[in-house]
Amino acid sequence: MTAPLPPLRILVLLTADRLPDALLHRLARRTGPVSVRIVAPLLLGRLGFWFAVDDRSAVPAAQRRLGDAIAQAAELGVDVSGRIGDASASAVQVLEDETALWRPDEVVIALHPDESQAWSERDLEETARLHVDVPVAVQHAAAAGR
Repeated sequence: MTAPLPPLRILVLLTADRLPDALLHRLARRTGPVSVRIVAPLLLGRLGFWFAVDDRSAVPAAQRRLGDAIAQAAELGVDVSGRIGDASASAVQVLEDETALWRPDEVVIALHPDESQAWSERDLEETARLHVDVPVAVQHAAAAGR
């Protein structure tokens, strides 16, 4: 008797309002076990990030994104967990920390559609590839409300 395969571990850095359709389709078609960890960084404006300006809307927004994404994955029967990012960390720092702790097989960066990206989402793929040692894919999520 062979031992069961360990689950494929996918870490999702979620800056978009929902999981990308491409990732959802892949999870729905999976043939083996998969475990998804979703991290929703705080999306502070430039002033909030660089000057530690209090942005009380960033935490509830990240919690909402995370809750919606966990619900999307859970509907597909996927083992899913998640957390929001630290207020003092950039999206890349959050990704780097979570990769070291959770040890995923791959990373998916879920971005807003190009026309509605925040300043902190630009060049995220290239920067992430420099900081993590697993495959990184960028997928754009559909606009909220779709």
